[in-house]
Amino acid sequence: MPRIPTQKNPRWLRPRHRNPIIKMIEEEYIPINPDTRKPETDPDKDWRLEAFQVRLLNRAFLEVWQPSKRIKIPEWNTFIWSQPKKSGKTAMAGAVGYAWARHYGGEILFVANDKEQARDRAFNRVTMMFNWLRANRKSQYDSMVESQTNDALELKDPYALLRAIPCDPGGEAGGFQSLTIWDELWNYKGDNANALWSELQPIPNIPVSARFVVTYAGHYGKADLLYSIYEQAVQPDPENDDQPQGQRVAGLEDLPCFDYGNMFCYWDHDARMPWHTEEFLEQARNDPVMKTQPHEYERLWRNRWTTGLNAFIDMNKVDKLMRQGDAMGLYNRMDAFLGEEL
Repeated sequence: MPRIPTQKNPRWLRPRHRNPIIKMIEEEYIPINPDTRKPETDPDKDWRLEAFQVRLLNRAFLEVWQPSKRIKIPEWNTFIWSQPKKSGKTAMAGAVGYAWARHYGGEILFVANDKEQARDRAFNRVTMMFNWLRANRKSQYDSMVESQTNDALELKDPYALLRAIPCDPGGEAGGFQSLTIWDELWNYKGDNANALWSELQPIPNIPVSARFVVTYAGHYGKADLLYSIYEQAVQPDPENDDQPQGQRVAGLEDLPCFDYGNMFCYWDHDARMPWHTEEFLEQARNDPVMKTQPHEYERLWRNRWTTGLNAFIDMNKVDKLMRQGDAMGLYNRMDAFLGEEL
């Protein structure tokens, strides 16, 4: 089966085409501000995603016919969504979880390092919406919700069970999850993380099953699971971080999207949201913590892997001085010394 539709102008390339996931997000989902607990947009109007988000979601969740299952489902079953800080990743995870539940149904698990974090992240974005509906549109709430607790939400038609769970592989053995949502995978460590990732792999013998990961980069040697995924899909060039060697997704060549088997990986170094202005990023760069730990600025705001340690010497300054030395005709005396030794 070809990965890309063969027509000259496939629908998913059109600026405002919306696949079922996008339609559910824009037509039904009401983003709630976690601070005010009120809608961020007019709840009576469609929520408009950013243009680049529409393109990404259209391609990532493009439905293709699966002859063995006799249904249309996304061609990939693992989705990595990695952007710099304050790019709305958690909001996107909540929106995708809601849309998946409303379109495909089944069990949707929101995973985090511990139970409290699992409740407070993407799962909380969904429950806040239903709390608002219960308070302001009770009839709509009753028509959609079967039951709701702090850790679980049951929806009707199609039936869906959304749960917040901690990183506990033993507690989730033998499940039949339709979608698992992983928030900030860079912070998952140790054997438990690897075991849970394996335990919650997409299940081939149910109609639809997938993983959706939102995260930014981690520290080398401290986020082995995420780095293994990144290394496989992006295939970073050790000499040039801006020239990855991974297979690009056709039609999205201007966005850093990679196709690795059953995985769609979007790994971006650019801050693209409207509020990511030069002034905003400059304030972040000049934050007292970032001034003393420039590697953290690179990780959080440029989504680049770092060692987690400050460099003894700023290599940008070293490179600049080396270029100046070359221009002045200076040479490395150590090279000459070693040459004499040889």
